[in-house]
Amino acid sequence: MTDSINLNEISLPLKLNEEIPDFNEIFQQGNISSVVKVKAEIKKISLKEFNFIGLIRGKFESQCQYCLDQIKVPIKIESNVIIQDLSNLEDSDNDLDVHFQDLDFFKIEELILEEIYLNSSTSLVCSEDKCRTVQESFTDTDKVRPFKKIRDLIK
Repeated sequence: MTDSINLNEISLPLKLNEEIPDFNEIFQQGNISSVVKVKAEIKKISLKEFNFIGLIRGKFESQCQYCLDQIKVPIKIESNVIIQDLSNLEDSDNDLDVHFQDLDFFKIEELILEEIYLNSSTSLVCSEDKCRTVQESFTDTDKVRPFKKIRDLIK
């Protein structure tokens, strides 16, 4: 599935029911621990716009932000993204989910990777109970208050 497709010349709708086994080479957030499964459809909306609707599933391994234990993070993304050509990037000012890529050399892996990055949590914690003591050590109970002595003198 690493080959590119020409969205301008392919017959649409394009139904995808694929497994991507070698995602670790380009995934930066951890190690993919299972194949990434994609069940989706690409439809043509207009001359230079396409719609990607589907489900992306898998798992990746990363480290807990607090205790640094290995954790498995499930990936389950229901995606509905507009695909536009890179030439429209400068003209775009809409708030929709838009993925920009060269439509003549479209790579589905790039779209899927972007969806995983955008929908993954930025704070990865193994469990609330296990890391509670570590989290409590980061609370602001011992906050440095440089003007507390001045404040006490005014009272």
